[in-house]
Amino acid sequence: MKILSLIHPESNEIENEFQEMKKKITQKVMETLDRKQYLSLAYLSKVFNLTQFEKDAIIICLAPEIEKKYGKIFAYLNDDITKKHATIELILSLTCHTREERFQAMQYLTRQSRLFKYEILQMEDEKQEDFESAQHQPVKLDERIVNFLLEIHGQDKEIVSFIDFSKLELEDEDLVFCNQANLNNIIPNYLKKESANNRILLNLHGPQGCGQRDASILMCKNSGLEVVFLDLAEIFAQKQASFERICGKAFREASLLGCCCISCKY
Repeated sequence: MKILSLIHPESNEIENEFQEMKKKITQKVMETLDRKQYLSLAYLSKVFNLTQFEKDAIIICLAPEIEKKYGKIFAYLNDDITKKHATIELILSLTCHTREERFQAMQYLTRQSRLFKYEILQMEDEKQEDFESAQHQPVKLDERIVNFLLEIHGQDKEIVSFIDFSKLELEDEDLVFCNQANLNNIIPNYLKKESANNRILLNLHGPQGCGQRDASILMCKNSGLEVVFLDLAEIFAQKQASFERICGKAFREASLLGCCCISCKY
């Protein structure tokens, strides 16, 4: 990043000091992770397979959420007193030193990129479709992501009425059935064969009451996974809610919490 050299282009010494500080921070992060200690940004990066550029973009957007004075700095750099959050143009300017770096980084800030697909970042004006127009729009971190990074506990307000984290216990006869059906080791066996970054999608179907939900709970329990239930019927009942958006946020929430998301039509 080169925020200081943007303000004082002649000051290479400041830029060098900044880069040295960045190396020290990176080293401390690696040492912390080696000690198996939790870091929210590192966890977020692992869950969504983020690049260093994407992490830098998140840090830039997080700055004014932590300290309001960054809003004044951003407004100055945006040359617009009303734009106190980062823009795509500002993110590119702060992170890219060459035209080639800038061109390479642009792919991570499109509508189809991970940062926007998983709603980690949000455009102030969602109607701007083309990149040229959108790059000057303010960009903010999603409120749930801000709270997650700052380790503020709570759930996404938009989906809280559609998900259930209640712990459900299985009856003995359900456990016997699931064991006989050899459902215990499906997820553990899959994880042994596939990369940990891959998503697992299982579709259990059958007549109502045949035990799909109980089987799902058992498989997750045997894999050491917590379960979050998504109420599809409630989503359909709330006509103003976007089905695709709610489901996407529910699966994002499950990923953030390391849970298995089970879609049910109660």
